[in-house]
Amino acid sequence: MEKDFSNFPSNGILPKKETGALSFLSKYPDYDGKGVLIAILDTGVDPGASGLKISSDGKPKIVDLIDATGAGNVDISTIRKIENGTLLGLTGRKLKVPKDWKNPSGNFYLGLKALFDLCSKSLRDRLKKERKDREWQPLNDEAVYQIQTRLNEFDKSSKESDSSESSKKTDFTDLINSLTKEDLQAQLDLLKDLENKIKDVGPVYDCIVWNDGDTWRSCVDTTEKGDLEKCKVLTNYKDSFEYATFGYTDMLNYSVRILPEENLLEIVTDSSSHGTHVASIATGYYPDNPELNGVAPGAQIISIKIGDNRVNGMETGFALVNACRYVAEYKCDLVNYSFGEPVCLSNLGPALTAVQDLVEKFGVIFVTSAGNNGPGIETVGAPGGSIPTVVSVAAYVTTDMIKAEHSLLGSGNSMLFSWSSRGPCIDGSWGVSVAAPGGAFAAVPNWSQRGTQLMSGTSMASPNCCGCLALILCGLKLTGIEFNPFGVKRAIENTALPVDEAIGCGAGLIQVEKAFDYLVDYKDSIFQKINFDIRYVGKPNNKKGIYLKNDDELSQTRDYLIAIEPIFFENTTRSYLVNESAKSDTNLLKVQQDRISLNRKLVLSLEDGDALKSFIDYPEHLYLVNSTRQFHIRIRANELEGGKHYFTCLKAFDLEDPKRACLFKVPITIIKPFTFDDKKTLNDYEIEYKNVSFKQGQIYRHFIRAPLAATHAELVLKTDQDGSNRDHAPLFFIQTFTLENFRTPTDEAVEEIYRLNLSNEFKLKFKVQSNKIFQVTIAKNWSNIGNCSASYKIRLNGLYAQNGHEFCAMSSQPYRIDIGSYLRSEECEPSVSYKHIIQPLRPHEYQIEKVKPSMGIIKPIYQLILSYNFHQLKKSKSGEVGCEVPFLSNFLYENEFQSIFWMMYESNSKKMVLSGDAFPIVYKYNKTIDKGDYIIRLFVRHEKIESLEKLKETSLYLRHSISTVSQDVYSSQVNVMRGSGKKASLEKIQKNNSKSYFLQPISDDKLPKGATNGQFLSGEISFFKDSAASKVDNYKILYQINNHGKKVEKHGSKKTDSNEHKSKSDEEKLKETLRDTQVSYVQKIDSLFETVRNEYPDHVPVYLNRIQFLEKKNLTLKKDESEKILQNLNEIINLTKTALDKINQDAILKFLGQKNHESDEEKKEFDHQKSWVIELLACQGAALIEKQLIEIHGNNDSEEIRKIEITDEIQLVYKCIQKFIDINDDKVSKFVLKLFLHLKLFGKALKVLFKQLEEKPGTKTIDQSILNVLREMSLRHAFNYHESNIAMKYQSKFVTL
Repeated sequence: MEKDFSNFPSNGILPKKETGALSFLSKYPDYDGKGVLIAILDTGVDPGASGLKISSDGKPKIVDLIDATGAGNVDISTIRKIENGTLLGLTGRKLKVPKDWKNPSGNFYLGLKALFDLCSKSLRDRLKKERKDREWQPLNDEAVYQIQTRLNEFDKSSKESDSSESSKKTDFTDLINSLTKEDLQAQLDLLKDLENKIKDVGPVYDCIVWNDGDTWRSCVDTTEKGDLEKCKVLTNYKDSFEYATFGYTDMLNYSVRILPEENLLEIVTDSSSHGTHVASIATGYYPDNPELNGVAPGAQIISIKIGDNRVNGMETGFALVNACRYVAEYKCDLVNYSFGEPVCLSNLGPALTAVQDLVEKFGVIFVTSAGNNGPGIETVGAPGGSIPTVVSVAAYVTTDMIKAEHSLLGSGNSMLFSWSSRGPCIDGSWGVSVAAPGGAFAAVPNWSQRGTQLMSGTSMASPNCCGCLALILCGLKLTGIEFNPFGVKRAIENTALPVDEAIGCGAGLIQVEKAFDYLVDYKDSIFQKINFDIRYVGKPNNKKGIYLKNDDELSQTRDYLIAIEPIFFENTTRSYLVNESAKSDTNLLKVQQDRISLNRKLVLSLEDGDALKSFIDYPEHLYLVNSTRQFHIRIRANELEGGKHYFTCLKAFDLEDPKRACLFKVPITIIKPFTFDDKKTLNDYEIEYKNVSFKQGQIYRHFIRAPLAATHAELVLKTDQDGSNRDHAPLFFIQTFTLENFRTPTDEAVEEIYRLNLSNEFKLKFKVQSNKIFQVTIAKNWSNIGNCSASYKIRLNGLYAQNGHEFCAMSSQPYRIDIGSYLRSEECEPSVSYKHIIQPLRPHEYQIEKVKPSMGIIKPIYQLILSYNFHQLKKSKSGEVGCEVPFLSNFLYENEFQSIFWMMYESNSKKMVLSGDAFPIVYKYNKTIDKGDYIIRLFVRHEKIESLEKLKETSLYLRHSISTVSQDVYSSQVNVMRGSGKKASLEKIQKNNSKSYFLQPISDDKLPKGATNGQFLSGEISFFKDSAASKVDNYKILYQINNHGKKVEKHGSKKTDSNEHKSKSDEEKLKETLRDTQVSYVQKIDSLFETVRNEYPDHVPVYLNRIQFLEKKNLTLKKDESEKILQNLNEIINLTKTALDKINQDAILKFLGQKNHESDEEKKEFDHQKSWVIELLACQGAALIEKQLIEIHGNNDSEEIRKIEITDEIQLVYKCIQKFIDINDDKVSKFVLKLFLHLKLFGKALKVLFKQLEEKPGTKTIDQSILNVLREMSLRHAFNYHESNIAMKYQSKFVTL
């Protein structure tokens, strides 16, 4: 039989059928979202992406593109005018300004920006690879080939020369040949390592802004050659709807916002493909291919980027607050926010308050993703789980999606995705409003080199729901029905299709037509204007529902006082701009009248909780007026069966409403954990579940209170041995974590997805906390179609440290740890390892400034900037550097402060090298940095100056990764005091016994180099031998470093001098002090030299200081003052000769050639003399080269490196230096570098320059010298890269938020 290939499940590409969106548009084709403005708060939207050009009514799809993060900001405070027909850009390029550019003032505002700073990580990685393959590697390989050929020819020529009897060799030719070969080898070595020396910072563009008399305009030099005629001129996107592309290689589209009053050009790009995909799901429009349309093809969007490129697309608090301000200013109808993070506090920080204000004061319907952290409960994050008035959306997978998007075997059922987050939240609310399809093929940015892409997540469910709401709002607007966020949310919740447990899908799958009809039917209902603030009156505060899981709540019958307060929507801000007065708003009068008239009879009913109805008592009636009403709910939790969890809610209905639409609900969650009976034997600390049936998406959750002294558990999962109930290899999704009252993002759940075959079993060990509830969730994954049965058991283990859960050892004394085993006998083998050293930094400077106000009317925002200095000793091979602020880290949405953001810069160049935000460890903002001085600037924002003032001395922790440092553990205090003997080894601790272990202080030679007082090591301590157990069952340990003075030397090891105790008299000391003071002023005062030389004719430092004076003087002379320069060079040469004659060089060489020196004082004296000789020779050689350059080439301003010849004098200096020091030593680099450069020995010259740059990073003159050498070597690829490096490296000011 021939198959029917025409029946493709097209609805699964971008699902619209199951929500009723398709049928709604079929019934109301004009209600396609036109007239509705959606703000996409995400990673940015590509204006060139397919389906996002126009809406169904022909209007531009994207109303504006805004970057709220600050990552695209370009400082344009530098003002220049055209000179000699060109404009000098900040990159150093000469920009050719087109003649048709109008600029009455003649002022051009200049900035620069690196393309990589505007790219997503994936695009940046692609471009780096392509640039290496196309622009770097071929040219570098060719250069290597050329140098290798020259080296081979040189070797061949040298051998022929050596075999020729007629060849006459001299010292000069030997030196030249030696240097030539060394240079060729140096060039070869350099080219092979050049990629590590010169980093690819990507294209660097000059940015130009000007006013043509009417409009501010901008241009980015994407040619990188100053040919502005070929570059597109842009103005603000909202005024022109124009954008440009940086290049055909990157295909990255950008738009601009010009903010002249702030001296800023905002270049707007996206930080990932996420935002474009989200926008396409909600509103994409494909007139030629309607099945690819988004849910609301007629709606328009404004893209507000909150995913910061500087922190890998992560959202920040200040970006969200900025975004909310723009949403209010543009009077958006809807917001889609497919972002969110875990929270550990139920309070609302400034970011969440801004979102709440958008909804409750500005009437914006805020739609957000519930999160992808399921299937365990308590996994909904913020803002969806923190603000009851937002619409939080779970991810649903339909049968068509299973077929079209995922091409799975078999016919699967529609359901929630296994990973979709579940409630309740920590405040008792369920955190999920409705569900929507959580996947789609939708448009992605052009730079991704794709048209559409499949993505799945609640990030996709949220815009699907948002598009559904746009259809509804469009219908309401066209029919003249008023709406507000409270009424719309109530409508979609009352009409949703229940598809799963309420803690996962909320009210159910959103239904467009039913919700629209509800809003039409209830358009005159007073309840459509009311949100009910539900509070549990008790401790802790801020509870939005009843959530019982603590012993005192579960062990007795208790009454819980619930407060219900009606909050009326004051529709005053939609009719006027932000900061305008609302005194004359007629809507306010209507709201006041509604408040007065509110008198309703409500019926209360416990819904969807049959298992709880006999254990909960509640009043059945409530008379509602415009005031807070309170009532009690009695729960007999002590009578509930243990080892189970219960979810229900108490719903309120209007007695006069025949349709019984729910007005509000009080969520009730009870976790009655399984507890172990203390009377059981030790072997009973194990729970087993046999022959458990699983179908597609089936979830089993187990809540267990860990017994006292339990520290980890093991899950063992296997299928039935005979396999009779199994039709395939099942795929399990397993998740475990402790239910903490204050869980932070660092308390990550343990998650595993594992396919289980007949012949194997799955084992998973995970951490538990003594006497706390942990959750074990086992689900058959949503994608695993079919049925199976499995058995599993959970076993508790524990080695319990009586010291607590965090340890702090010190270098001053041994540290004792007492470990007990109380569940069963356990094998113990303690181990301690440290992988980080923490360097606490105190701020050296702070300032508080006023920044742009947030949305609203009055409140300004202030910013605290703290500056910290540190020195990186060397580039670590093993580790990276990162920052954290212990007092402020790991809080984002619930943070009291609006923003926590830090940036690290090179001190000399002000180049930003690293940045991070509130989650320093989870998101790993780390980087390997070079040796040098650095500044870290911490930015904190708040509306109160006094709150910021309290933070002005906040410490910052600089975290360095290090090679693992182990700490010795002994089982005997005597052994640890001796520092010898048998160390702790594997040993069984019997049940109900404990054993003491002792950590020996770490010896100085094992500590990281440069570790100093006040720093501490950070690591882990574990007690189990088993690697799987020690990986999860470990604890944080700190090791305080306290160095108490210098290391003691062995008696008799220090050599003494027979004259050591003959100290100088006070008169001798005074004479030396006076002499040294006079000598030090020789390099500052011209006339002083002759006087001091006459008094101390044999004191070499007199001559050295005079030479330094002359060298500095030459630097101040102009090129045309060559006679004065030559005069000074001749004097330097003569001074070095005079000074060298006063030193017995042979005596120095003879002394240093001896293996043993009896006198330290004598060795010290000869070392002084050696250093003088080296410095004098270097000065003499450098002066000889400078003199020859002037005599041969004169005053030449060309950047070309001029060539010299090796004279006998230069050759003599070179050989003399070799007697005392390696010719490549930094002490003679001033001579050697000049010699190599002007002999055109560029390989050896670059070797010296790169070494100098490593020692003195951020020195522009060295970087410029490297650039000149690369030009001379015709290494175009390296020259271009390094030119871009210099342009970005040396900034006039710090980049800020």
